[in-house]
Amino acid sequence: MRRILTMVERRFRRLFVPEQMDQLHAYAPLLIHVHIPKNAGTSFNTLLDESFGDAHLKMYTKNPRQKHTYHTMLETLHRYPHVKVISSHSFNSYPHKLGPRLPLYLCFIRDPIDRHLSYYRYCKKNYHELSAEHCALLPVDFEEMSVVDFFTWQFESDRRKGITANRQVQYVARVNNLDLAIDILSNFFFVGVTDQMSRGIALLREKLRPYGLHLIDRDIGKENVTNELYHETKQLGSEPAVEAYFKNLDSDMALYRWAGEAFEREAGQYGI
Repeated sequence: MRRILTMVERRFRRLFVPEQMDQLHAYAPLLIHVHIPKNAGTSFNTLLDESFGDAHLKMYTKNPRQKHTYHTMLETLHRYPHVKVISSHSFNSYPHKLGPRLPLYLCFIRDPIDRHLSYYRYCKKNYHELSAEHCALLPVDFEEMSVVDFFTWQFESDRRKGITANRQVQYVARVNNLDLAIDILSNFFFVGVTDQMSRGIALLREKLRPYGLHLIDRDIGKENVTNELYHETKQLGSEPAVEAYFKNLDSDMALYRWAGEAFEREAGQYGI
């Protein structure tokens, strides 16, 4: 007996009927940049812009808590059928297919201590440009806080919310589960580490060639940097509040080590 299609299934069946396949670039691979915040994603996006032009779609939201669902992704591909690359902070899941298209997921993992310090500096430098939704996630007196004050607040805030400092594991898996995060990333097309960006771009460029996706041949620069605030965060090892917060980074540190080892194995296979 034929299964009755749900209303949602009928809707998306209409979006991808066979006669529309050429128009929608059906079966064309779709590169998806899973942009973990403060992991060199802004600089990488510039490279994607230069490589793909208006075929690179940036799906960023003002609200950090807003997520792109499978169905909103399908709707986006219907509106922008020419897109070859999508970047966002806000992916909710990583389906194996998006309509008729094959998603190629990629991300970069960063040393978690460097990442937390970079986030503090970024918010300090750009506080008045942050969205209201983003500012709501920070303490009300953030502008007057020192880095020690901030991590003292962050420690207590995380404790009240029942979350941990392992933001990268949490981002990938949606829970603080290292094994789940590794299992998810093991199925990504590419996982790089930010301290090997030049080699990572070279490896990604080679991996994309068979798919007809071409990265221009240049290294990426550093954007969204906060050099003028490094003096605030360069000597923090003796600060008890900061040290206490960073002691909780075991899952993120393990994920960073796994990503580095996996990257080196794959880079070696390509002679990079």
